Amino acid sequence: LTKSTLRSFKRRSNRMIPFHTEEELCTFLGLTQAELYKYIKYPKSFYHVFYINKDTGNIVPFDPNLRLRKICAPSRALSNVLKRLAWWLNTFPKNEVNYAFMKHRSTARAVQALAYNKVLVRIDLKSFFPSHTGYYMYKKLSKLITSDPQEAKSLRKVLVLVCRLLAPVGNLLQGSPTSPVLSLILNYEM
Repeated sequence: LTKSTLRSFKRRSNRMIPFHTEEELCTFLGLTQAELYKYIKYPKSFYHVFYINKDTGNIVPFDPNLRLRKICAPSRALSNVLKRLAWWLNTFPKNEVNYAFMKHRSTARAVQALAYNKVLVRIDLKSFFPSHTGYYMYKKLSKLITSDPQEAKSLRKVLVLVCRLLAPVGNLLQGSPTSPVLSLILNYEM
């Protein structure tokens, strides 16, 4: 993030964060406090885990001898909650040079845009999802939302709850509707 982009976003962010308290977060998500804490306390009961063979693209049973991608798909109810968070997260700035997970952009468009360059690099980060912990998300989101220590302190509890929903087992999950936008805003500088 350039300093001017960050300053501009922070000036608008107080208007952009639709919740400042736990009650406002629950209202925004369409949940009761009991439902919110159920999702946070028992996250594994709201996800369906399956594996995709990286070589064939097929859904397969777990096999330690295959190159597998673990997908954690949230239940329909939790998915609706996470989609509301994704809507909010989409208000954050995203790096214009990124072509992944953005509307009207694709790998093909990236190649077209960069066709006259001498080098094109495709990067696949190892352990991308496990490396995006709840703590990492909290630090990045806090920094994006405010530079005012008093405001950061008042938002701490609600941001911790948000990060617990975004990283239910301690890290970002592949298969969550929030994962694409989070990968864009948390790694803006990459």
